[in-house]
Amino acid sequence: MRRYQGEAMMVYVMAVIAMTCALFVLGCSDDDDDFESGVDIAEIENKTFNFADGRAFGLPGQQVILEIGTFGSPGLDSDEAPFTLTSGGLVSQGALNLNRGTPVIQDNPFLGNDFANCNFENQTSSFTVPGLSQTEVLETNCDMSDDRTQFRIENNGQVSTGDIVP
Repeated sequence: MRRYQGEAMMVYVMAVIAMTCALFVLGCSDDDDDFESGVDIAEIENKTFNFADGRAFGLPGQQVILEIGTFGSPGLDSDEAPFTLTSGGLVSQGALNLNRGTPVIQDNPFLGNDFANCNFENQTSSFTVPGLSQTEVLETNCDMSDDRTQFRIENNGQVSTGDIVP
């Protein structure tokens, strides 16, 4: 009889451990809870963002300033705005295309359920890094913080977060 009690206790302990592990795994994720509300045109239009680390732009460790103009400016579609990206004296200018829909990188824990695609279509550029060179398109995922003070860009697993410049 004692043998069965020992086995029953072992099964009970294993079940408790399994439940604890399952709850831990389900309760934790790589998502940053401060970034789950997507991005709308009005939140980034005519704004400047300061990125302390430009890794998502292919510029790790370098400060990046991103200025976004008016969506639907002459010659652009309603989901496009002119942009200027500067870093270390180099400049890229072109059109930022904001699309909602399928993220560029599938099954990406960075985004949660609400996201946008931010595609930077470079028209003139003094950069030589891939994606920022002249006539190249840098395809990224993007999101705004819940408090609407930070703009986050993700490109191939590299994330940069920029603060709105007042």
